[in-house]
Amino acid sequence: MTPSLLEAIREAVRGEIADLGFAGLTFEGVARRAHTSKPVLYRRFATRAEMAIDAFIPHRFATPPAPVTGHLHDDVVALLSGMAARVTREDVTTMRGIIGEVDESLIEHVGALTFSQLDDWLHAVFDAARARGDLGPQPVPASATRTVVAVLRHGDLQPCCGHRAGLRTDRARGTRPHAARRDGLSSPAAPTVRP
Repeated sequence: MTPSLLEAIREAVRGEIADLGFAGLTFEGVARRAHTSKPVLYRRFATRAEMAIDAFIPHRFATPPAPVTGHLHDDVVALLSGMAARVTREDVTTMRGIIGEVDESLIEHVGALTFSQLDDWLHAVFDAARARGDLGPQPVPASATRTVVAVLRHGDLQPCCGHRAGLRTDRARGTRPHAARRDGLSSPAAPTVRP
């Protein structure tokens, strides 16, 4: 399968889901929209859930949602807010449909792909913050990274003060919930979150 055909198929899947929802996604509809045949699709995808996953994961994670500036707090907030903004209500409905049709191993595979990419982006943020002097030389503990990922996974992002989406903070006191110390650890200590 050529890259251009694969991209046409991915666009067709996204288009079918946008028009009909995941419930209306069919191999026939995707083949028609992508100007290909069902046998071509079946050679690559065993199920429509696999087709949907392939269409959405590369699309959502092709590029970081925000540039890295070296300002630790702002970059983490921008990264998480940008990721949250990429996930629409329709995406949530689609993922619920997919989960109902696939086995546990594929769900784990999708989670691993998604959050390994987010982990890479977080480490780019940490590296830039370290170069700027916001973090010390020690690596950020894996538990701290998992905590940041858990914030995104569990939807603890809210619109802030009517402006952009951001982490919840105590605006009255001007404090942040987990300010970074220069030794590379978060303060107060972030709870360990199981992946």
